[in-house]
Amino acid sequence: MPYAVAAAFFVPGRWVRLGALAVLGAAVAHGGFVGPAQARQRQHQAEVARYREHPELLYVDTHGEMLTVHAFPDGTRAVTLIRRHGNVEAEVTSQTLDETGLRRVLNTLHPLSDTELEELMREKKIDHRI
Repeated sequence: MPYAVAAAFFVPGRWVRLGALAVLGAAVAHGGFVGPAQARQRQHQAEVARYREHPELLYVDTHGEMLTVHAFPDGTRAVTLIRRHGNVEAEVTSQTLDETGLRRVLNTLHPLSDTELEELMREKKIDHRI
C-alpha cells in the first residue's frame, strides 16, 4: 500500500495525485491521533485484566506507591509497600504493621549524612563492590 500511494504521486493525472494526497493525509491522521488512542485503550484493558488476575495488587497513585497484600491460609497477612524515589525503589514488608505503619517507615527515608555513611561502612553493614 505505501508503494502504491508513493507511485500515485508520479502519475500524470491530477485526480490520482489528489487521491494519493488524501490517502496520505488519512494515514497521518490515523497514525497521529487514532493509533495512540487505541494503544492507550489496549493498555487500560491490560491493566484491568491484570487487576482481575491479581486482585491483591493495588496502586496508591497519590503517593506513587504500590501496595501488595498477601493473605496466608492461617488468616495472617503480609503487607508490602513499594515507593519510588527517583531511580530507586524502596520496599518494606511486614506481617504486623499495616499500610499506615509501613508508610511511616518509608517517610523516614533520607539521604545519609557523611557520619552515618562512615558508621555503616565501619560496621560493615554496607560494602562498595565493583
